[in-house]
Amino acid sequence: PEPTRASAQVVTPSENPPRAEPVPADPVVDEPTRETGDVIPAVGALAVADEAPGSSLVRELETEWLEQESRGAWRSLAELWRDAGGADSIQRACDGAPATGYACVRESGSWSRIQRLGLPVLLVLQGEGSSLMLLRGFSDSGVLLGAGADPLEVPRDAIERDWLGDYIVAWPQAPDWPGEIRRGEAGAAVDIVMEMAAYAEPAWNGGGIFDSGFENWLRTFQQRHGLKADGIIGPNTLIYLMAPTIREPRLIVADEENS
Repeated sequence: PEPTRASAQVVTPSENPPRAEPVPADPVVDEPTRETGDVIPAVGALAVADEAPGSSLVRELETEWLEQESRGAWRSLAELWRDAGGADSIQRACDGAPATGYACVRESGSWSRIQRLGLPVLLVLQGEGSSLMLLRGFSDSGVLLGAGADPLEVPRDAIERDWLGDYIVAWPQAPDWPGEIRRGEAGAAVDIVMEMAAYAEPAWNGGGIFDSGFENWLRTFQQRHGLKADGIIGPNTLIYLMAPTIREPRLIVADEENS
């Protein structure tokens, strides 16, 4: 069935402010919390940060802390979406299961590509075995990693030894959202996409119909973002259209952190 605006759960821009907060498909909590038995960062990995407030750069990551963060990565991402119970739904979506209440894409790129997206992601680390690390943002001196109110700041080269460019992006999305949207289609999903396109750079200033004019604009948009320029809105294109409309969670950047 065709998704309604309420059930689609994909973020629709509001007029003021222009970026709207997404609503997870599953019930949410006001404040993310960790329960007994949840993963807690190893003290040793955070010791340097505690000793030097305002200059928390950690030169080397402890194996134990990396393993703990990897085990809790799905929950950490769910908590950023204010959905502490959504870890399993996100993981299943990223494993290819349909209709979990989340959508997921696996991408490969550079730090700058992630910065352009502007959302927290899970880095896929290779090391001795594949593991996950939550990337919260970027500082002047490195990257911000891990769960909790105070992510760990490390130099990029400390994580680049195990990060080859693969990362995971996930977001709340209702099960009835269409897998692809093409020229000639109409309905609530197309209306929502058109509204999001008005906040893209450059913005779509045409009508509300997915015609050849919008398809040409979409191909240009895809090319600008390093996407397959096929004029079709699948998950990879959708998240780049949607990202500017999302208020939380956002990728932390140095300017925001220092403001």
